[in-house]
Amino acid sequence: MGAVVIGALRFGVLGPLEVLRDGRPLRLGGGRQRALLALLLLHANELVATEQLVDQLFGGESSEGTANALHVAVSRLRRLLEGVEGGGVLLTRPGGYLLATEPGGLDAELFERLVVEGRGLRAGGDAESAAARLREALALWRGPPFADVASLEFVQPEIRRLEELRLVAVMERVDADLALGRDAELIGELEMLVASNPLQERLRGQLMMALYRGGRQTDALAVYRQASELLRHELGLEPSRALQELEHSILTQDSALELAPREAVRGEPVVCPFKGLASFDRSDADYFCGRERVVSDLIARLASAPLVGIVGASGIGKSSLLRAGVLASLGDGALPGSASWRQVLVRPGDHPVGELARALGDAELANVLADLNPGERLVIAIDQLEELFAVCEDEEERAGFLEAVAAGARDSAGRALVVVALRADFYGRVASYPWFAELLSHSHVLVGPMDRAELARAIEQPAVRAGLEVEHSLVDALVHDIDGEPGGLPLLSTTLLELWRERDGRALRYERYRSSGGVQGAVARLAEDAYARLSIPDRRVARALMLRLASGEGSALVRRRVPIAELERIDGAASVLAALTDARLLTTREGEVEVSHEALIREWPRYRAWLEEDRVGRRVHEHLTASAREWEVRRRETADLMLIVDDHGNAFGWPTSLAAWEHQACTVAGRNLTRQEWTRLITRTPYTTICP
Repeated sequence: MGAVVIGALRFGVLGPLEVLRDGRPLRLGGGRQRALLALLLLHANELVATEQLVDQLFGGESSEGTANALHVAVSRLRRLLEGVEGGGVLLTRPGGYLLATEPGGLDAELFERLVVEGRGLRAGGDAESAAARLREALALWRGPPFADVASLEFVQPEIRRLEELRLVAVMERVDADLALGRDAELIGELEMLVASNPLQERLRGQLMMALYRGGRQTDALAVYRQASELLRHELGLEPSRALQELEHSILTQDSALELAPREAVRGEPVVCPFKGLASFDRSDADYFCGRERVVSDLIARLASAPLVGIVGASGIGKSSLLRAGVLASLGDGALPGSASWRQVLVRPGDHPVGELARALGDAELANVLADLNPGERLVIAIDQLEELFAVCEDEEERAGFLEAVAAGARDSAGRALVVVALRADFYGRVASYPWFAELLSHSHVLVGPMDRAELARAIEQPAVRAGLEVEHSLVDALVHDIDGEPGGLPLLSTTLLELWRERDGRALRYERYRSSGGVQGAVARLAEDAYARLSIPDRRVARALMLRLASGEGSALVRRRVPIAELERIDGAASVLAALTDARLLTTREGEVEVSHEALIREWPRYRAWLEEDRVGRRVHEHLTASAREWEVRRRETADLMLIVDDHGNAFGWPTSLAAWEHQACTVAGRNLTRQEWTRLITRTPYTTICP
């Protein structure tokens, strides 16, 4: 979107020419009208002489015909802009014309003002406010300036000036982010900026600083060598004194380069930057570190592809990459204009079509896209796409969901961007839906384990931003123990949460880690500790609850979301849910609860044993719950009841985890069977679902 302004009209040149009245775009005419508007906007609130307009628009040919043509063009543009409160906008003055804009009514003018404010805030030491102000300025850009009239000679100087100012704003924002300790997440962005501006020494210095603080001294020095060779070869010059001094400081590991930990204020709470088994969300982006390269790769793919996939094994961090990586970066303006794009997040669940409609405000995707204004886009993020195959049992709905998403991604106007996170062992299942599979196979990133440097950043950077100190020996031990460990990230995150709870003031100590037993068993320790604090009756309730929160069998076990209201019908469930949620074993969101991470299924032996013991019971229970829920929705009509029976035709013993209303449904079902229906049951296969 363009600039925010007090008043009815606003003009945009930071992208294709744009005029909005009360937030709605006006339909501009052809090339001549756009050229006239561009020339007037270049001199907003200034008189533009008639001779200059004729010279620029008609190639200097001055005649009665060109004067009439100019008059017609001005009249048409004035009619387009009329109806604004407070009088005219395109004014006729002796000797020419004047386009009047409100303060802040031109996005380029607002951009320059915000950049000046941001630089002032940074110079005053307020890096946080400076970064926010500069991000606000950069979010005004919708694309290359004057994009639809860029071939006109008279706009070329302004295009160059604005692009140079934009680069300055980016570098100022990077400096502010460096001052805030966001070094690691800047590396990917800076590498792309250096590639686009190879002779810009300030960018080279910023990249060197970010790499050095991220523990990559060798890479930082390599950037200097590349800059030195390029400057000598291209310009016959040596690097600037500032860049030479930075190289020397990196070589000598000057302590002045390190960012001092933020001092704690007395009484200030100690922030926990670690998530345990939960994934990082958009609001956690400041603490999501170590995946900068992958995030940059995904953003770069989104610049050219309408659908991008994040594919990887369970526990590799796909949900965090999607939420705290891609969505947060787009929200920060990683792509031109993306800061203002609407984002919707979808989990397919049992009924994916309904989940998509709910995320879109009970609307169809095609209608939502059709209602977008020019320049606006919709970002559709689909997390845990594997639920389509592991949880959804309706093939027609599964196909309909994928078809709708693929149709949105193929929108002819390019108004939709789709990002999906998919567990690698379900990737082959997508092949049965060619309209979607083609898009996914064309552009996806196969996410692997973090390397040692990335693991170190994932430990150190969040701690620095939270004002914590992590002993170097602890970092080395964690990296050594996690490196090469399949599904190691949940183990690392759980261990860090455990260490934060056992911290020494604001310090995380190696000795505490060594005495705890290390990363192996971290998830089980967390879970067993929470389980041990429950009373005996509450442990039985916990078992019943946990059994409902997993679906599938063997290696295909996945988390299952369940409405909180449904679980709370089990006696004693409310307090147990609260305890398990406080322990971060469970996560609640939008009235539903689920296991925080599939690693809990894999790493907690007690939970695995429960699931194996109750394998058949869970299958039966899922049928019973669905049937009982439908029975209740239909006002308890006994004709709609379903019954589970064994291979002898006997009513199956209802699981003890059934809520009271489900027991009632099953009891009524059994009581209303006729003799003929019982006879029919005898011939059924084991655990058959009967619909009387």
